[in-house]
Amino acid sequence: MAPDAAKQNTLCMSYLLGDITDTFEGFTLSLLSSLMISGPNSPFYKTLIEPKIGTNFSSVVGYDGSTKEASFSIGLQGMAEEDTEKVKQIIVQTIDEIIANGFEEERIEALLHKIEIQMKHQSTSFGLSLASYIASCWNHDGDPVQLLKISDSVTQFREALKDNPRFLQEKVLHYFKDNTHRLTLSMSPDEAYLEKQVKAEEEKLQKKVQALSESDKKDIYEKGKLYANSYRRVA
Repeated sequence: MAPDAAKQNTLCMSYLLGDITDTFEGFTLSLLSSLMISGPNSPFYKTLIEPKIGTNFSSVVGYDGSTKEASFSIGLQGMAEEDTEKVKQIIVQTIDEIIANGFEEERIEALLHKIEIQMKHQSTSFGLSLASYIASCWNHDGDPVQLLKISDSVTQFREALKDNPRFLQEKVLHYFKDNTHRLTLSMSPDEAYLEKQVKAEEEKLQKKVQALSESDKKDIYEKGKLYANSYRRVA
């Protein structure tokens, strides 16, 4: 929970993306997600985190390829309720700015270089990491071998960007700006939540008791005695 009692709200916008069995598209969208949210130089960090409207990104953020159709989420937690519409507008405006200005070439190259380094670095959990990486795609009839050819995806990505300098901006336009398959979720705390929960449980219990016949009540009572006697013997 946020330390400021007035800033206990969360807003998250999620966009439905493409089929994860399209390995190159998935690679591109995952890389695009990193460019959009990772690090202090990313567009969403500058527009959502730096102004201190909230405490951090929402708990669900970035690219998620664990389901048949991938998704991308962006949002803010630890924010005031009156800032909800403001945050929505910032997200939309940031997407527009990305479409207009794109990303710095240095950031794209740094991210590709990082991916290439990670492919060469084999830790003790290398095999487990690979299995986790291909599991979702393989479970949905994707080609796990193609998914592991990360160097091919990097090469294809470089060529796509060389042939079309606005390659990434067009992806943002298609998957975010023009995408009607999106969900906006907002959460606010309820000070009376615990009291309401206790009341609901009590009402549910009373309904259950009222529905019992005398025979049911006697049966429950006898089973309770049997359990109590068994517990005393064990103790």
